[in-house]
Amino acid sequence: IDDLVAHHKIARALDVGTGSGILAIAIAMLGVRKVMGIDNDATALDNACENAKLNEMARRVAFSTTPIARVRGTFDLVVVNILSKTLIEMAPDLKRLVASGGDLVLGGILAREAKSIASMYAPELHLTNTTVSRGWTTIVFRRPLPRAAKRRSALPSGGEKNKINSPSLKRRGRGLG
Repeated sequence: IDDLVAHHKIARALDVGTGSGILAIAIAMLGVRKVMGIDNDATALDNACENAKLNEMARRVAFSTTPIARVRGTFDLVVVNILSKTLIEMAPDLKRLVASGGDLVLGGILAREAKSIASMYAPELHLTNTTVSRGWTTIVFRRPLPRAAKRRSALPSGGEKNKINSPSLKRRGRGLG
């Protein structure tokens, strides 16, 4: 996600299954001005809103229980970190939400399931990267631009890595940064 935000112009991002909001908040902290996080768990979204306030990102990140089928428009970046079965069920909606030239990042995939998940997103989206760590796979896709258009790139951002302040993750012994 860091590299995608650093090297591409991302005006709008969507975090599907946002939970505590950590990915949505991190994307906003990387400079994306309009980020939406959706989840079907209202209690998780209360926590996500609290985390956004703690990290001074409440103006950039909006959270909603809107079902994915009802989300309108397209996004330059869509991130999803959920179980493979759900990634398969959501494939048509996730593909619809990725803007031309935009990226889709799928995480939470067991390495043994990655190939079958990836096949659900082609040919509309092109596989651009796969990373495996400790048995978990992250897959990145891009929706091709129309032939005449070119994607604008931004200069990579430098400096210190952003830290995320999340009481709920600290209680669970997790942290990002």
